[in-house]
Amino acid sequence: MTKFSKIILFILITALSAWLLPWSYRFATVRPDSYPFTLYSPIVHSFAFPDYANGKVEYKDVLGRTYSEHQFDSILPTFYYRQLLSDGRLPATIEGIPVDGRSIQREYFIFRSNTTHINTAKTPLYPLLEAMPERVDLEMPDDVFRMTDRMEFVEMATNRIREEKSGHFTRALQEKGFTFPARIVAGNPTARKDYDEGYLITDRNHRLFHVKKLRDRPYVRPIEIPVEIHPQHLYVTEYTGRHYLGFLTDDQNRFYVLESGSYKLQQLPIPGFDPQTEDMMIIGDAFYWTIRISGKKSEKIYAVNPRNYNLQDSLNIAHREQVSTEIAQYLFPFQLSFTSYEDRFVTPRISDISYKALVLNFGLAVICLLICPGKFRFRLKNAVILCILGLFGLIPLFLRKK
Repeated sequence: MTKFSKIILFILITALSAWLLPWSYRFATVRPDSYPFTLYSPIVHSFAFPDYANGKVEYKDVLGRTYSEHQFDSILPTFYYRQLLSDGRLPATIEGIPVDGRSIQREYFIFRSNTTHINTAKTPLYPLLEAMPERVDLEMPDDVFRMTDRMEFVEMATNRIREEKSGHFTRALQEKGFTFPARIVAGNPTARKDYDEGYLITDRNHRLFHVKKLRDRPYVRPIEIPVEIHPQHLYVTEYTGRHYLGFLTDDQNRFYVLESGSYKLQQLPIPGFDPQTEDMMIIGDAFYWTIRISGKKSEKIYAVNPRNYNLQDSLNIAHREQVSTEIAQYLFPFQLSFTSYEDRFVTPRISDISYKALVLNFGLAVICLLICPGKFRFRLKNAVILCILGLFGLIPLFLRKK
């Protein structure tokens, strides 16, 4: 075996060790953190959750009060409204506002944003549905559009450009002040929804536009937002209640609600949300939105009143540092992985670089200098490798001796 082949083999074995040893250690020792499903109660005005402990379920709130399952349904009437309707226990009013099953269902929604979806490459081809179809059900079109130096429609069956339609929509955008190319195009390209609101699009100058198709004609509405707000992520909601056109975040990680009809932009009173590194879930109704933001270090939960966008309450749950994770910092100088929960790409990634592992690395190096056979120069070279790679270098050095 040539010297070059030995070097390549050494690198491959080291890489495999850096990948498989930490993975095997985590698989054997690390247990995922579990957090209770938490909602804000419009009845007791506190966060409430089921606590699973010792094989039993206890229903609690953050103030320490406990509830029976029957009582727990009643303090979360918009979430358990079907059970309350079945039992005949649905209240006639909540906070003085009349409610029934239909009104609760109309205002209820769940919004999710996860890093895997945000950080995944997307094909920049978008179907534009008819927002006012002749029939009740929405239908997918036979073409898609792309945003280049114009809004260009492509017939999917033949890959032919529809020049007339492309020119029609491009002129409509330009007449409203749109500057090509587009920065962000966001929508829900599916017919499995009650109605269609088209797309939210930002142009080269970060201006925000609402674009949809009405009776086969372009509808373009520029949305006035403060010049200091540069949208980074857009979400078209299309919820049954039709109160909100969408959500957006800016380059300062501020989170906004874009109202339907008035196109009014409202900032939510939460410290910040970065869609590229954090997951978000909003469970909302007419009374309160429970907003859960999951990051690497903590779970942050907020209760926001959608009637005035005031922060009602907040809760911060820090991730528990497991003993096995702390031990890993002394065992492995770094960790190599090829996948991540934050995206769908397969690529080498070095993470969790730990200087605490130098203690073990130096110990292995000293042992190598003192007890390993061979000339001092040979032992010194191996010791340097162990100082840098630690356990990851131990395996290829051992195999090389064989």
